[in-house]
Amino acid sequence: MKKIYSKLKNINSRITDCRKEIQAVQQLPFYNIFNSEAQREKDLAVLQALLNSLLQQKAETLQALQLQVNQEKLAVTTLLQQR
Repeated sequence: MKKIYSKLKNINSRITDCRKEIQAVQQLPFYNIFNSEAQREKDLAVLQALLNSLLQQKAETLQALQLQVNQEKLAVTTLLQQR
């Protein structure tokens, strides 16, 4: 369970970083100064795809964690019933 929780923390950190990067790209004057709004849109599309992938990974990791929790609960319940 620790491994899954560690993976979840890592994914959450990457999601936070990605969101910060999206915000930076949206606010950077670089694209406007150099008249490259099309590049901004491409960069945002790549970052959004990454964010979507990370969110999917988070959902899968949470599902794995839920499964692990359910297995642990079942094991504990079984032990309690045997006493």
